[in-house]
Parts: sequence; C-alpha cells; structure tokens
Amino acid sequence: MGKNDLAIAEMEKWVASEPNGAQANFHLGVMFLFAGRREDAIRQIETAIRLDPYPWSWSYSFLGQAYAGFFLPDGPKDLEKATQLCKKALKINPTDGVAHRELILIYSYQNRLEEARAQASEMLKSHPNFSLKVVGGPLYKDKEVRKRILELFRKAGIPEG
Repeated sequence: MGKNDLAIAEMEKWVASEPNGAQANFHLGVMFLFAGRREDAIRQIETAIRLDPYPWSWSYSFLGQAYAGFFLPDGPKDLEKATQLCKKALKINPTDGVAHRELILIYSYQNRLEEARAQASEMLKSHPNFSLKVVGGPLYKDKEVRKRILELFRKAGIPEG
C-alpha cells in the first residue's frame, strides 16, 4: 500500500467517525485529489461544502483545482467551473494561494496572458517567495505534468526563483 493509499484509509476512518464533519470530508477530498482521483475528490469536497455553514476559501480553491485538473495526468477539464470556484475562494480570502495559482494556470492555458500576469502579480504580493523553483519540486512526480505546469507559470511571468 502506497503513502496516498494509507492517507486515504486514515481519512476514510475519520469520515466514518464524523460523517457530518466538514473538515474530515474536505481532507479526504484533498487526499483523493493528490491521488489523482478527480471524481472522488469533487464528490468529497462538495460534500464538505454542503456540511459547512461557512466554508473556508480552500474548500472552493481545492474544488476548483479538482475541476481544472492541471496537475493530473489527463490534464485540464472544466475550466469555467474551476474559474468560478477560485474566484469565490478569493472573495473569502484574497490571499488564497491555491486559488491564485489555479487562475494563473487557467488564464495561461487559455492564452489570456494579460489576465494571467495580473493574477501572478496579485499572488506574488502575498506569496513573494513563489517561483518556478518551488513549482518544479517533488510535488509533481509526473514529468509531463511538471513540464506543462512550469510552462504555463512561465508564460504568466512567475519568476524562475
């Protein structure tokens, strides 16, 4: 059993003990996302949002990340939905780095470079150490995924680091 499988198993125990717990459901959804299980991630994070009367920004930004799917091997999917979710996250928390990064990727992918660069500039105000060096780290084990993400961030003007 790999690390993702072990983490998912632990999160599933947490959800079983707190089926109406928004945080438990959110964290299981994030584990599904990191394991590349897009549909499971979407279902679980949407459940967390339904259970939480005041969802935090990450609920929307990670759900947006699941819908966008840039770091998943099968690549981008529902960018319109992802954009809406990430904008909602930024209304809750204007410094939400996940939402900023997803919007940068979306705009770059769509060749909306002026918007991508503006989003990058805004994100770098609250996350000044973000760089391509950070993105190129071990998070993206799939070389093609890492290459795709780095190119999109590069187009938006993210510094090399």
